[in-house]
Amino acid sequence: MGAPDAKEIDIALVTAMPEIRAGEFVRKEPLVWVSGQDHAAYNENPVPLALLPPGNLYRDVTLEALDRMGRPWRLACISGLQAAVFSGFAISVVAKSALVPGMRILGRQECLPELPEIALVLHRSAGQSSAAAGCLADFVVANLLRNNAAQAAMRVS
Repeated sequence: MGAPDAKEIDIALVTAMPEIRAGEFVRKEPLVWVSGQDHAAYNENPVPLALLPPGNLYRDVTLEALDRMGRPWRLACISGLQAAVFSGFAISVVAKSALVPGMRILGRQECLPELPEIALVLHRSAGQSSAAAGCLADFVVANLLRNNAAQAAMRVS
């Protein structure tokens, strides 16, 4: 999958892919392991995973991290990821800012490896876009940067 076609979109906020050097860097985002609030699928062996199909960066780094650790895994589902997590059927990986109520962050205490940060990039139309699209893009970038600064300040405190 390549970069968004700049002629077909006004704006797109996407995860940067290593092979694509396009877009405006917005911020780094940590990836986190998640489970349903009261579920423990992470105790199963092999650990059941809810991940997107091949070609997804989150999937690639997740499987690589588990393999490097030597932790056995199995793909439990490739669609309905949130439902699989909330039901306790599987665990998954999300960007930390994508956490929603009902999800619990997992980590080393559940014998799961650390995950990398990903970069978020913004793609803007290569052609003439509306003033509204430009304002929306500026608003998204400013709010993501502000939220990133607030999170960094909370970690320092």
